[in-house]
Amino acid sequence: MKENSWIISVVITCIVGVAIVSFFAFKYAPFKESFSELYFENQEDLPERIEAGEEKNFAFTVVSHRNEKSLYHCIVKFDEKILKEEEFTLMPGEKKRISASFKPLTSSIAFVNEKTETERADFTLDKIGGFIFSEEDRGFLPIYRNSEGVFIPIKLPYSGLSKSSILLKIDPGSKDTHCFSYTKKYDVEDVKEEKEEEKEEGYDIINEKQTIVNDYGKISFSRKVTTSQYRYKKKRVSAEVSNGEKDYEIHFWLIVEEPKIQD
Repeated sequence: MKENSWIISVVITCIVGVAIVSFFAFKYAPFKESFSELYFENQEDLPERIEAGEEKNFAFTVVSHRNEKSLYHCIVKFDEKILKEEEFTLMPGEKKRISASFKPLTSSIAFVNEKTETERADFTLDKIGGFIFSEEDRGFLPIYRNSEGVFIPIKLPYSGLSKSSILLKIDPGSKDTHCFSYTKKYDVEDVKEEKEEEKEEGYDIINEKQTIVNDYGKISFSRKVTTSQYRYKKKRVSAEVSNGEKDYEIHFWLIVEEPKIQD
């Protein structure tokens, strides 16, 4: 009888031991996390800038690390415009490659600001060719005189030269008006020191108009310079994927330039 009691005690001890081991094994066994993976292929080749009308292709991959068969919903966008949308199913460990393309028809340049500067000078040519000025200082306006007459230099860029000028001859015995204007485009790049990503690219369009009115020796000179600022806005290309429980997104930014004019 004592022998049976001893056997029963051993059996009970073994059962309790197995239960304890099972409890700790269940409690501390590593839990396999369930998630999805989303990444661009050849990320280093993603474009930072393209020309309007140019088509670009790219691809990304979705990998399922979930513990069960999963249904995925995918949306590809360019600047909030849907390029592609599809649904697919992945088994645990399975992946799917998705390719897409975009072709922006217009550049991402945008008008930012405009500023205007004006200058004016009024003076009179006397009979012997001297100058009598109004109360305003003509400071910015140089005037030349020689045996042939009186000349006002007019600065105009032409033939690709930005510092060219012509000399306009003024006849005190006539009444006439002369107008000169030009427009020039200057590429600019503004870099803010704090954050490199705030770098702005674009161009300024300079429009300058000069008017000389000669009323029998009474001269009015005016110059109006208007600077219109245009800067590129970055466009966003994104891939959004949902597995019904969690949303994933990857994206990149680029500038769409105006098409280059072929010579």
